[in-house]
Amino acid sequence: MRCTVKLKNPLLAGMYLERLNRAISDFLSPWNETVGYTRHFGWMVSKHEIESFIQSLDYVDRVTNLSIL
Repeated sequence: MRCTVKLKNPLLAGMYLERLNRAISDFLSPWNETVGYTRHFGWMVSKHEIESFIQSLDYVDRVTNLSIL
């Protein structure tokens, strides 16, 4: 997946990008029971759900150009 993210505090971009990568990974991992999708047969994730999740993070100002490869 790829996207452009505008952070609320660009001075802490390194830390926030690391947190963002971890948050996305946790969100998309079906074995992670605390965040994201739970395990079930035939689960699917939509582009809109991923974009909404990223936008909901407190350090993200805006998400654009989201594509899922």
